[in-house]
Amino acid sequence: MELLKNSLHIDEPLPPALVKHRETIMGWFPELMEAIARRVEGTDEYVKEALPKFVKAMVMGQTADLWEKLYKESQKTASHGITPEKITVAGTVLLEELAKRAIRSFPPDEAEQIVTYFIRMIAGGVAVRVSGYRALSKEFLGVSDSLFERIERLQAKGLRKEE
Repeated sequence: MELLKNSLHIDEPLPPALVKHRETIMGWFPELMEAIARRVEGTDEYVKEALPKFVKAMVMGQTADLWEKLYKESQKTASHGITPEKITVAGTVLLEELAKRAIRSFPPDEAEQIVTYFIRMIAGGVAVRVSGYRALSKEFLGVSDSLFERIERLQAKGLRKEE
């Protein structure tokens, strides 16, 4: 676990736009969780219990803690019928809903900073420079390639892909 936590820690400051709009984003939680519950059957417990903790950790910049919580939660959710596919869909819905709200609420450059940060945190294989992230994601977090593909499509539709 220590290796996983250290491997996925991002040594970067939070984007200025995220710091500036943190309270607004935190205020979106009820709507975000409701959107996930509507679109992912059987996720009520996961949405109510685990997902808000993960999103809060991301907004607060607690990346190392986040990955440890994700790892521990992934062990628990299997016994509650939360499949990797449901977690993948929940992550994708979360990104879609966050992106829509950020684009409507903030100037384009700030929205891009915020959405890019969440993409990097949720689907790090797209932009985070971590060797073997997809393999780690599949093994420890149950993230499938379909999430990465959907995120790449979202980026292609208007978000500039990091070089």
